[in-house]
Amino acid sequence: MSSKRLAPRPALVITTCLALAGCGGDAGEKKSGSAKARAANPASQASKPKQDIDEFAQLLETAITSPDCKGLKTKVNKPTQGGIEIACPAEVAKVGKAYAGYQTRGAESYGSGALIDYESAEAPDGGTWELSLGGDGTWVIDAGKITEERTVGTEFEKREDFDRVLDRFLGAVSEGDCDSFFKYSETYTEDKREACKEELPLYDALATALKADPDAKPFFIGGNGRYAFYGLETTKPRPVYRTVTVQETSAGAKEPYLVARTTVGPTP
Repeated sequence: MSSKRLAPRPALVITTCLALAGCGGDAGEKKSGSAKARAANPASQASKPKQDIDEFAQLLETAITSPDCKGLKTKVNKPTQGGIEIACPAEVAKVGKAYAGYQTRGAESYGSGALIDYESAEAPDGGTWELSLGGDGTWVIDAGKITEERTVGTEFEKREDFDRVLDRFLGAVSEGDCDSFFKYSETYTEDKREACKEELPLYDALATALKADPDAKPFFIGGNGRYAFYGLETTKPRPVYRTVTVQETSAGAKEPYLVARTTVGPTP
């Protein structure tokens, strides 16, 4: 995968793409549970984590560095909620080599989005985990990338640029606009035809929700120098809360910003 399409390079962590969140699509919805209409204050309870991000970062570091990958399967990988599944470094040689010397370098949450920076043999200059809230309000890892820098603690700037790309992405998804989708979305192929055939349909549920609830608008919930996170609540055909991740791309990319994914979180 080329950095011309993706922002940073993907890290060597995934054994399976567990729902669509880790694939760069829209995570599957859960239809159960009661819900209320969108609140006047858009930053609803659905965007508030029930787990401290520093606590999760420590669980993750312990899982990666302990001889038995303590807690990896029970507290870090969450196949019922989506995200990615991390292979145990103690069991998979190439993953163990990549994550030798793993250390957390910073963690910060932004409403229902979060980032954890780290260093390892594979990413000596820096890697970043992208996270969002799962259905139970705890953190789910959506992606791991080699950013070659620290993102946590950097100052957020130019919100209008992130806003612009997100607006065009949502319009493309709603209208099924292949060209705009490929232009403004992080895709896992550089072939536009393939991306529109295989990846645009991953957002069908989001497209349906946007058409059914045209008044729904994303709201900014925080970010840093490389990432911006948004919440998006739709009420039809059923109430759903999503976290949207928008990222600045690497130098030389055709588009300076891309939407990485949308993930379904706690029921609003």
